[in-house]
Amino acid sequence: MTMSNVEDNSEPITLNTGQRLALNLDSHIVIDAGAGTGKTMTIVERVVQHYLEKEQRATRLLPRPERPRELEGGTLISPSSQRMNLQDWEGLLPAEVVLLTFTVAAADQMRDKLRKKIARLQSGSFTTSGEFDADPRITHEGLPEQLLMLLEDAPIGTIDSFFNQLVSPYRSYLGDEFGEDVVTESEILRITEQSINTLWRLPNSPNLYGDAVDAGIPSNDVEAVLAARDRITQHYSGRNRATSILNPIIS
Repeated sequence: MTMSNVEDNSEPITLNTGQRLALNLDSHIVIDAGAGTGKTMTIVERVVQHYLEKEQRATRLLPRPERPRELEGGTLISPSSQRMNLQDWEGLLPAEVVLLTFTVAAADQMRDKLRKKIARLQSGSFTTSGEFDADPRITHEGLPEQLLMLLEDAPIGTIDSFFNQLVSPYRSYLGDEFGEDVVTESEILRITEQSINTLWRLPNSPNLYGDAVDAGIPSNDVEAVLAARDRITQHYSGRNRATSILNPIIS
């Protein structure tokens, strides 16, 4: 990926007080806000700060992982004299920042917004305009292009895909001979529909809680799960409407 391949239609942003507080890299944060209030934008800004900032808890406490000295190949446009020796970079590289989402679409959106943000970066005193974001931490003109290339293999994805990557090298020890695509999309839909139908059929009677346990619900959670099911059914005026709401959430 090169900078010229990224469509830069992002606009300069202005952070409010709460969003600026979220950029404190030494703090654990929870962003709780309504739709359209800038949650994704704030997370993207925080991730970029992890890439650029050398003074952060991660760089102070954790040993620096093994890094490539530089990125080779014809995909980089900037001359080698403008590229950073990545072993000397004091911030984090994209491969060292994990960004997890609940859906593939959300992960793709995050990666796309990060591309556009990084493509705007250039060396210079802190300045933001309609075309670029100048940052003195960009010590080499080719660094944004290097970050863009590394971003393509960065751990940005769903929770299950990330843990699948962690487990994959050890499948032989686990007795798992499946490939990476353990469950296809059609199988996911079938299993989801089957699970919801099973949930509707379970009786809400303490004498029959064993049926719920047999269906895979932990015994300590049976009462709460069935009560939640009944509330959902009542709220959406029937199973059909409730099923249409639950299906995309579970899938």
